[in-house]
Amino acid sequence: MMSSILKKVGDFHTHNYRCNHATGNLDEYIYNAYKKSIGTIGLSDHFPIDYSKSDNTLRLKQFAMKNEEVNSYLAEAELLRQKHKQNINVRIGFEVGYLAGKEDKYFPRIEELNGSIDYLIGSVHTVKLKNRYWSLKNGDLKHLIKKYGSKRVYSQYFDNVNKMLLSENFDLDIIGHLDYIKNGSENSNLNNFILKEIGNLIPYIKERGVAVEINTQGLRNCYKKLYPCKKVVEKLFEYNIPIVLSSDAHNPKDVGYGFERVLSLIKKIGYDSIVGFEKRKMIYTALN
Repeated sequence: MMSSILKKVGDFHTHNYRCNHATGNLDEYIYNAYKKSIGTIGLSDHFPIDYSKSDNTLRLKQFAMKNEEVNSYLAEAELLRQKHKQNINVRIGFEVGYLAGKEDKYFPRIEELNGSIDYLIGSVHTVKLKNRYWSLKNGDLKHLIKKYGSKRVYSQYFDNVNKMLLSENFDLDIIGHLDYIKNGSENSNLNNFILKEIGNLIPYIKERGVAVEINTQGLRNCYKKLYPCKKVVEKLFEYNIPIVLSSDAHNPKDVGYGFERVLSLIKKIGYDSIVGFEKRKMIYTALN
């Protein structure tokens, strides 16, 4: 029964070697989705963002493809879409990291590509403190918390998510890893604070009319929970906010990771459908 549902759904968040912190080429991600009987595979590598010299470029430039790779990425993805169309649906998109105040630096370029893509994931991967952008990966996050305190760093993260939702210059279809600030760890002293912050965001998510991904990356790291966690998914259901499945795979073998577990969970919560995207349109799929 569950395998038949997998054929109807998609994995809309994957990366590849171009972003410099993932492995595998696009064809390998498509093949692994097909092998696991997943009906749709979304290709969504990190869109490049230009940083100035004062923006902490040493760390941040490591996390996205280069500007000159965008066209080759799209061309290869389209070629593979046509090659595999008899066996699997291939959707083409980007994950775009939101940087407050820099939307005009990269979104005009994305708008030019709009006819070539099916969806955009909007995510926050950084916070800005002391006029520098900092990544929220592992050691960087620990450094920031030690220097500025958890609540200041976490508040800055959710403030950025709020700005992303309210920005007229930042287009998106899916919100990526909503409670990503946890970054593989659980702090019991901050759980209620995080839930309150997300609760404040949910009306804006509803108003923006976007989907929220259920991201299984957390199941693969020491966190051992979803991004977002079950309590947040329950809140999303209360507001009738659509959800999309996502592995956030950085290795082809992780495509579709934990999807059967997620499908079981969201059905228990009450969801009877999930969404996908094609040519920037949201498409509902019933879970039966």
